[in-house]
Amino acid sequence: NYLLKINDEYRLEFVPREKWVTCGMMWNEGEVEHLLDRAQEILVDTASKLKVPVHLTRKERAVGVSPVTPTVYEVLEEL
Repeated sequence: NYLLKINDEYRLEFVPREKWVTCGMMWNEGEVEHLLDRAQEILVDTASKLKVPVHLTRKERAVGVSPVTPTVYEVLEEL
């Protein structure tokens, strides 16, 4: 997750995380990793069951998949 702002030169720049994250948004890093690991497991397992080859994308606070080959949109909704 990130936040951008427009600087004095009218260009986008990143706002440091500590300036916009509230206490309620701060999770223990171990909890975040556990949640992302579990989400990744479920995505990969479901793609396998649906026989949809996928490319896994893992970011600092996100995980997702995208199909390797063209597929029907409704199949992607199941993931």
